[in-house]
Amino acid sequence: MPSKGSGEYKVCPTCFSQLTSNSDGKQPIVLPDRFLRRLENLENPSAPPITVYRQDPKISALKSGLSAADQELVERLEKLKEKPEVPPSDSEIRARLAKLKGITTNSDLKSAFYTTDNRSDQEKINSLLSEYTELQNINIKHEDNTDLATRLAAVKGEEYKSKSSEEYEDLDSEEEIDQITKRIISEVSLDERCPIGSSRMAYEDDDDDKDIRSSSPELPWCVLCNNDAVYRCLDCGGDLYCRSCNTEVHRNSDDMDHRVVSYK
Repeated sequence: MPSKGSGEYKVCPTCFSQLTSNSDGKQPIVLPDRFLRRLENLENPSAPPITVYRQDPKISALKSGLSAADQELVERLEKLKEKPEVPPSDSEIRARLAKLKGITTNSDLKSAFYTTDNRSDQEKINSLLSEYTELQNINIKHEDNTDLATRLAAVKGEEYKSKSSEEYEDLDSEEEIDQITKRIISEVSLDERCPIGSSRMAYEDDDDDKDIRSSSPELPWCVLCNNDAVYRCLDCGGDLYCRSCNTEVHRNSDDMDHRVVSYK
């Protein structure tokens, strides 16, 4: 045995057959194909692919006999004739922008799309009619013109009479109703700012003052200090003033244009 030296030893049948069959030679090691291909690539690296640019014969014919500047112009013209590259789509631009900002794109966000309306014509008509009815109900709730007409009649001292549906049939469109409503609102606001009763009361008060003044005798004294009156102001209701009180009363800019006459 090689490992034990010369001599006799007891062995099993398997070891005896191995020792006696191939005692001198060794089994060759089989290398894998991938390892062999790598060794070949390291020993003989493959050269990069050669790109062959073919020039148009028309361009080469044009360049012949031209100067360097003209040849450059021809080359620029040929580049302009080349097909432009396809611009990136919106999704690609968004992806690039998100990559530059370091933001992960959300795949759940999908582009908006319009679905086709598969309803029948009758269903579409019914839907439009229901929407129109709802809008009319909303307008009736929020724009009750009866209240405005009642207030207008009360301000004018008249009795409000509601119009029947037959009277409204003569109206051509909704625009006429809106115009009438706006006119009623403007009249109500005008009457509220300038009520009729207040103006009548003001005239009655003026008449009462005139009656009182005409009935009572006029005293030749200043209405403020009871000194002898020197002036009468026509715009102050005919009041009498002395010199100092007249100057004091008509000192304001609003009262400087009053008509003042001498009192005799």
